[in-house]
Amino acid sequence: MTVPSTQRSGIWLERLSPYRERLAGKPELVVEGKLSRMVGLTLEAVGCRAAIGTRCQVENKNGNIIEAEVVGFAGERVYLMPTGEIHGLEPRTAG
Repeated sequence: MTVPSTQRSGIWLERLSPYRERLAGKPELVVEGKLSRMVGLTLEAVGCRAAIGTRCQVENKNGNIIEAEVVGFAGERVYLMPTGEIHGLEPRTAG
């Protein structure tokens, strides 16, 4: 017994629908690095690449997230400017 192609297409569409929904959203790009130093309010991170204006999240030792924006770079270093509270930051914090 053969299944008509239109019915087969419907079966496949139904089976693939959960995957199509997951793929419809734009995936977030996750890039990780470490803070290497802080001078004034400027954070310096290594181990990541990001374009000027990119928003980043820096996690302090307590697990609190600090938002920062990429304001410059030099070689392998990325310079960030925090946009909120920065208490609890220390070297080698994940960013």
